[in-house]
Amino acid sequence: MKIVIAGASTSGLFAAYLLAKAGHEVEVLERSAKLDPAVRTLIVTDKIHEVMGFIPHEIILNEVKHIDLFSKSKSSKMELDRPDLIIAREKLILMLARMSEESGVKISLNRRFQSFVSAKNGVAISYRNLETGEDKREMADYLIGADGVYSAVAKAASYNGHFHTSLLQARIKRPKDVRRDTYQVWFDVDRTKYFYWLIPESDDIAAVVDGFADAARRAVVAGCDGVEVNAGQFSLVRQFLSGLTNTRGDEWGEDRTLFARRVLAAVRDAVGADRVVGLRLSCDELAPWAGITPEMATELAPALVLDDSGAPIVDLLTVVRGSIFSAGATRPDGHTAPGFNLELTRTIRDAVRAVAGDRVAVAAQGSIVDVGMAEHAVVDGMADAVEMTRAQLADADLVAKVRAGQPERIRPCVLCNQTCQVRDNRNPIVTCVVDPTTGHETEDAPVPVEGAGVDGDGPAVTVLGGGVAGLEAARVAALDGHRVTLHERGDRTGGSARIAAALPGRDRFERFVDWLEDECSRLGVDIRLGSAPDAAELASAHQAGDRVVVATGGRDGERDYDVADGSVPVLSAGDVLGAVASVSSGPVPSGSVLVWDPIGGPIGVGVAELLAAAGHQVHIATPDQIIGNELARAGDLGPANARLAQAGVELHRRSILRVVDGDGALLEDRFSADVRRLEVASVLDAGHRLPDDELWIRVAALFGAGAVAAGDCVAPRTVHEAVLEGRRAVLGG
Repeated sequence: MKIVIAGASTSGLFAAYLLAKAGHEVEVLERSAKLDPAVRTLIVTDKIHEVMGFIPHEIILNEVKHIDLFSKSKSSKMELDRPDLIIAREKLILMLARMSEESGVKISLNRRFQSFVSAKNGVAISYRNLETGEDKREMADYLIGADGVYSAVAKAASYNGHFHTSLLQARIKRPKDVRRDTYQVWFDVDRTKYFYWLIPESDDIAAVVDGFADAARRAVVAGCDGVEVNAGQFSLVRQFLSGLTNTRGDEWGEDRTLFARRVLAAVRDAVGADRVVGLRLSCDELAPWAGITPEMATELAPALVLDDSGAPIVDLLTVVRGSIFSAGATRPDGHTAPGFNLELTRTIRDAVRAVAGDRVAVAAQGSIVDVGMAEHAVVDGMADAVEMTRAQLADADLVAKVRAGQPERIRPCVLCNQTCQVRDNRNPIVTCVVDPTTGHETEDAPVPVEGAGVDGDGPAVTVLGGGVAGLEAARVAALDGHRVTLHERGDRTGGSARIAAALPGRDRFERFVDWLEDECSRLGVDIRLGSAPDAAELASAHQAGDRVVVATGGRDGERDYDVADGSVPVLSAGDVLGAVASVSSGPVPSGSVLVWDPIGGPIGVGVAELLAAAGHQVHIATPDQIIGNELARAGDLGPANARLAQAGVELHRRSILRVVDGDGALLEDRFSADVRRLEVASVLDAGHRLPDDELWIRVAALFGAGAVAAGDCVAPRTVHEAVLEGRRAVLGG
């Protein structure tokens, strides 16, 4: 259904979000030119909290636990079972607007609702475009009035059930007798119908500054050499620095650097002169309409690194980019160019050096995962130091290998964000796709040190399958000193990981496969391509007491839709992956293409992007409420949908593929059961896969405990599980 909401109020935007999430087409008409509500607070009671669900900490000004009630003759006190939340209304509006737009809501500003007329097929809505003065009319199934107490919708509907009241709100300095966690409500003042209350908006800022200092002091006591104050993407300090979020009318808003300077001074006093104080500073919020820009940061950074006397208060400044409005910069993956912050870092470094000389070091950050890029940044004067967090999750021995003159042996980070940057309230282990030892150090057997193993005297190891599970098993077995033979029935190693590397943003997976292959070759693994041992060879290996690791990967799953006559070709998941590297000349026919993606992972989205880039008219369909649903945990959900929209891919959400016949594809709405037909020349099935376990069943029967399966032949999942199981197949666990 199409639903029009008049008024971009909190209720209007929240209703729009819920309706869009439920699958409806929603448009919000707002008469104002921008989403800029009056600066006032909003009280979120227990019931409202229950309806809204999770409320981000950054929009909460205070929590109130008590109420003091007063009249002329009486007073009483109440304690709330659950604290009321004092919310920054303007921040809530912006948050709801972002959530709504990400869910598909269209927000139209400068649109003043005028009237409506009920019709058989819905509601005819009239409004004026205040930018052009043009009167417009459109049809909708439903109209919702969320345009305030003087609602034009209610007036047009001749609804007189609402009442008008007067509201006056002002910000005052909190009286000393009003506690930070307590309302004061006054009734029957001068026997009028009005009442007033005092709402403590925020906690005492001085207490927050003290909290920073106390945390720094505890860190030093615990043995840390220093601390870093976070003024990066999601931090409170950045919010005070930015015009995007700091709209205060007091001293903390008049000088937006005041809070940061107070915090840095308190932290320096807490840790002492002999400890390191770092500052992580967002120097570009990517919100130039109100946020910190690079130009502003060239003045901001020098002002923060020195104290009032001109002495350095900060030892290390790390330049970052982004805010809550820019997830791509906050959690960059393979779609973002490595080293994207380097030029910005050079600019900030030059500005800091102009006032502090070399007394303050400036560090670069931002998808720097290659040693060569890091060295170039320092040598070229872009930065004094480089952060390489994900690179060292991928290879904890990165520094040692550089010092040993073996940078080519560093295990490459693939910039996938799949397991290292997951923001999940279930608190999963932070680990790494290419090195699952990370995060599992206490539960897995340690990887053998090269040359310290059985030195060829133990049982030989035969690995069947040359995907990442098989390669990792072969590498670890060789490190342990075993004689290893790897059989791969194809003409190259890497399996689906190498093929998937042709997808946008995933090219670095090929580097990882190359690294595995190079390490296996260096360690003496006998890699046999186009090889599949027969029953006699397996029997001989069993007779010799060899150990076997089966990593034969997966196969295409069964189709749960009908294919009529074959006039519209349906390519399976295996065909899709095989065609990725050459979509413009591969088996995909010319014309319109439907990508059927019941999984919501990177394959369907990536193939749709590639086909669109090759000139195809592309449709992508999923039963989920949003395209690429599984990309959310890695931070690519919003960016992926933006890329699809920019590429002109037509999105079909909440859809189930039922039939493919000579006329194209038949999609059914999973909620309404409405059916619609797409005229397409081909269908690409990016659906579920099944284990290719035929060989495993035979091997397990022959070898018993001497054989183990790993990777997709157990169950098709991600590269992380494949690598982890390949390792555990050799080490146990």
